Amino acid sequence: MMRIILVLVVSLFLQNGRATPEAAAGCSDPAMVRAAEEALDQINDHRDEGYVFSLNRLYDVRQEAKEGGVEMVTLMIDVLETKCHVISRRNWKSCEVKEVGDVPVFGKCEASISIQTTLTLHNFNCTIQQVPAVAIVEACPDCPTAERLNEPIIIETANLSLQKFNKETNLPNLFTLLNITSASMQVRYRKASCSVYIGLFLGVNYRKKA
Repeated sequence: MMRIILVLVVSLFLQNGRATPEAAAGCSDPAMVRAAEEALDQINDHRDEGYVFSLNRLYDVRQEAKEGGVEMVTLMIDVLETKCHVISRRNWKSCEVKEVGDVPVFGKCEASISIQTTLTLHNFNCTIQQVPAVAIVEACPDCPTAERLNEPIIIETANLSLQKFNKETNLPNLFTLLNITSASMQVRYRKASCSVYIGLFLGVNYRKKA
């Protein structure tokens, strides 16, 4: 149900901002859908930052036959970000898509592939963006909304979390901050007690200190 809500939120945002491209002929071809799935597998394997992409829709296919039975194909794919970080190396089919309350991210990938006996990914370009806070709040007023990763409070909180991690884990190695992958803030108003609850949520990666 939450994925359906997320897709609706993304669709409404795209309709309000710009036209969503219609799926071209050939996008429903099972062979091309399988090619898009395999291309996305390889795209995720090549990435070393962020979260695993999940296939939402194949909406454009351009094919060109070459000598030797090689077929060059350009695929345009709509993607949704999952809850699995790319360093987990999990396949996107086993990963849960981020829900409205997880600060969802959507985008598109253009992939150039060749198909002969096997599929080879030659290059790709992915552009992603977070679902705007206004769209999330309209669908889920109590859900967290995204914060900029370079805000001082975000960086300070990440460093404090690292200090706490090094202090409490009792591991033989100390860790340093590798990167901040996500940041969100949640504000809840409690009418009964006339109080405000503010929560800050970070996604961070640590690595062993050299």
